Amino acid sequence: MMPKQVHSNDLALKTSNLGKRYLIASQAEKEGIFTTTRRLLTGRTSRKELWALRGVTLELRRGEILGIIGPNGAGKTTLVMLLSDILGPTQGSVEVYGKTSQFSQLSSGLQARLTVIENFWVVAALLGIPKRQFRKMLPEIIEFSGLQEYLYAKQGELSEGLASRVAFSVAVHSDLDIILVDEMLSVGDEVFKRKCAEVFKRFQEDGRTMVIVSHGMETIQEMCTRCLYLKDGKPRFLGETREATQLYLEDIGVRSKPTSGPPEQDDGSKNEGENLADLRRALDAEKNELREEWKKLNAEKAELAAGWKELEKARKRLK
Repeated sequence: MMPKQVHSNDLALKTSNLGKRYLIASQAEKEGIFTTTRRLLTGRTSRKELWALRGVTLELRRGEILGIIGPNGAGKTTLVMLLSDILGPTQGSVEVYGKTSQFSQLSSGLQARLTVIENFWVVAALLGIPKRQFRKMLPEIIEFSGLQEYLYAKQGELSEGLASRVAFSVAVHSDLDIILVDEMLSVGDEVFKRKCAEVFKRFQEDGRTMVIVSHGMETIQEMCTRCLYLKDGKPRFLGETREATQLYLEDIGVRSKPTSGPPEQDDGSKNEGENLADLRRALDAEKNELREEWKKLNAEKAELAAGWKELEKARKRLK
């Protein structure tokens, strides 16, 4: 599907043939100083290429809410990290017209030993919110977060769902133009999700742009004006949200609920409970595959760090 062209002053972000590649060792191996030096100088390596993302071209208007869906390992988080400039692209380009920050990046700055109220201040500092302005915003942020009873609890003492609200609640009250949400809504309860839906609707009315990554198809359908379905690191579909989610569910062998018309006749096919069980098993399998890929990437990172250390030692000896 060809991206629709818009005027530049309406654009929030734009990508062109965007891709990210990693080099992964095909087997357990250790590099000596000379092997590492030769690889760094010549670019030749025995490692295989892994394209986490490839060929993503899209334009997003101000006020749009884009959903990103796909199985684990499809490149969703990689795309968000490229949009937020945490990662640099291997190919293609990203153009962002406005201030943005990824919520998961903000969450990584939280300190488990600090209290909730102290971590609110940490997030505000990361976002560059002036102290005087933040003091005025703080009561509204606390009310939105629903953490009134936990303000002086340690961050590390909170459940995953409550802990995720700290960075999120501050960020949605900041002046970000483009908001990137990576699975932050999956751990919230229904009351908090409704609050988020109301805030997102206001963002859209104010002309702010959002990108939401989620495995929750209902969340995507309710909140997003368009949807990008990624599969094997490549765009499978970009367009109308319901069509994208239905295609994804069909690809993983799960029938979506009909939007209108009479109920389906019982033809002996799987019931809803069995469909959900199949979906859960499929997602668990994909999660395990992604965990293995992540281990490989960490091993690659450790090997590169060791190589650089050896190279620095060699330089010192040459001096």
